[in-house]
Amino acid sequence: MKLKALKLRIYPNVQQTIQLNKTFGCSRFIYNTMLSDRKDIYAKLKSKPRELYEYKYRTEKQLKEEFEFLKEVDSIALQQTRMNLGVAYQNFLRKLKDPKIPSSEKGFPKFKKKNAKNSFRTIQVGGNLKIDFDHRKIKAPKLGWISFHDDRKIENIKIHNMTFSRTPSLKYYVSILYEDVSPNKEKVDISR
Repeated sequence: MKLKALKLRIYPNVQQTIQLNKTFGCSRFIYNTMLSDRKDIYAKLKSKPRELYEYKYRTEKQLKEEFEFLKEVDSIALQQTRMNLGVAYQNFLRKLKDPKIPSSEKGFPKFKKKNAKNSFRTIQVGGNLKIDFDHRKIKAPKLGWISFHDDRKIENIKIHNMTFSRTPSLKYYVSILYEDVSPNKEKVDISR
């Protein structure tokens, strides 16, 4: 399976822009809140590696119960944010153990800033992500159909995920990770 990527500039309407901005903010909130939790627990348990390893951190579901506004955005995007932080935290712990890595590169993951490039990823679940090249629109949860401008037309694709981003100059993009599922025109004869 060979995955390909396609980046498109999107042109959300007013409601979609509000929803995108909410999702960027909620993803940043989840990341920063969970990172803060991890920093606090690491400071308390760094001398007890077993307890640190077994500690159960709050999930995005638990944070949704505490912060109602998190329910307004795509839950898959929040799950992906938690997973991104998990990878960053594991990389931090791995770097701590590696004597070849200079101590200047062994710091905690950094907090997300509001005015930097914002992004969130959502994955394909039950056909929730779609692209229509004829009408130049993409579809994602809580956003509906969003227009894009691009002349390319790709057929027979299976979307794996979409990453939405906003630049500091307030331009919106989507990067689509997909698999080409066209029937193979050349069949290889392996009987020889």
